[in-house]
Amino acid sequence: MLGPEGYAIVTIDPTPDAVTVNGGGTFCGSDVLTATGGAGGTIYYQINTPNGTNTTFQTSTATVSSTGTYYFRSRSDMDAGDHREVQQ
Repeated sequence: MLGPEGYAIVTIDPTPDAVTVNGGGTFCGSDVLTATGGAGGTIYYQINTPNGTNTTFQTSTATVSSTGTYYFRSRSDMDAGDHREVQQ
């Protein structure tokens, strides 16, 4: 939509809800991690990368067999959850 000079339309795609992960703790062999939540986006497994942006593993479960910290995140369809559209 066009408006008077200097007029702009800004659309912001909201950040998806937080993801909660269950599983892990002390285990022998392997354990399954399950991510829930993330409304408004798609859950991706980030392996061991905090604040990761990997969209290769679109899944809410992962089987782990070594000690470590593992991450899931929810991303919106607008890439990083923040989209601005400006029309002049």
